[in-house]
Formats: sequence, C-alpha cells, structure tokens
Amino acid sequence: MHRSVRLYTLGVALAALAIISYHLLPSARAAASAGDSDLARLSNPDWTTPIAPFRIVGNLYYVGSRDLASYLIVTEAGDILINSSLEESVPQIRSSIEQLGQRFSDIRVLLISHAHWDHDAGSAELKRQTGAQYMVMDDGHDLDRSRGLSRPRT
Repeated sequence: MHRSVRLYTLGVALAALAIISYHLLPSARAAASAGDSDLARLSNPDWTTPIAPFRIVGNLYYVGSRDLASYLIVTEAGDILINSSLEESVPQIRSSIEQLGQRFSDIRVLLISHAHWDHDAGSAELKRQTGAQYMVMDDGHDLDRSRGLSRPRT
C-alpha cells in the first residue's frame, strides 16, 4: 500500500478513536479540561483503574485504563502504541499488552494524539523501556522539551 494511503488510513482510524474516546470516556474529557493538575488526576481513580485489554477490530487493541484510552496497533514491522497516559500507567499498559500475548518490546512507535499530560506523561518512561520513536499528532514541542523528549523534524 502506498505510504500516503497508509497515513490517511491511520489518520481516519485515529479520528474515529478520538470520537469514540470522547463519548465513552466522559470523566477523562472533564478532567482533561481542568488542566495539568495532580488534583485532577488524584480526583479520578478510574484513570488508574485497570480493565481487561480487548481487541477492537483487526489488529487494533484497547490497552488503556477504565478512563484513559491507550491503543495498540500490531503490525509485522513493529507495533504502534497510541498514548502513554500517566507515568503510573506504563506498568498497566505493559501488563495489558502482555495479557494479549504481545510483547511490550515490539513497540516501535509511540504516537501521542495530542500533547496533554493525561495522554503523554508516561512517554519518557515508555520510550526508555522500549526505545520507541516518539511522535505527536499536534503541536506540543514545549511540552515535549519539558519532559526531555524530542521529535523528528518533518
């Protein structure tokens, strides 16, 4: 498949996931609007409550918590993880991936939907553990630098 078709397909899939997450995870939506605050995180225990991982469709899996979405796309060239969530989410995401029979070390790309702490606070640790390439879908360079992360220039 041509690269631009694959990127378009991935973009459409991510847009669908964003819409689903927005409607299915209302407390994540409300807390995210509260800003980068430990109080918001601590006030929502569902952000760190594990749920059983599951297959959504094809090679797309849900590996997030009860109320913070993380997705795994399994490919022959290596896996793509969408959103690292909180720092304390990394062990839960790893466990979910392993429960699915996949290897955490197979993650080659860590893709962040947007640079908010509830979507990317675990990125430095996840990148350290997997060596995954770090990518963000919108402008979050200042947040990246504050976490010691860098993105390839396009």
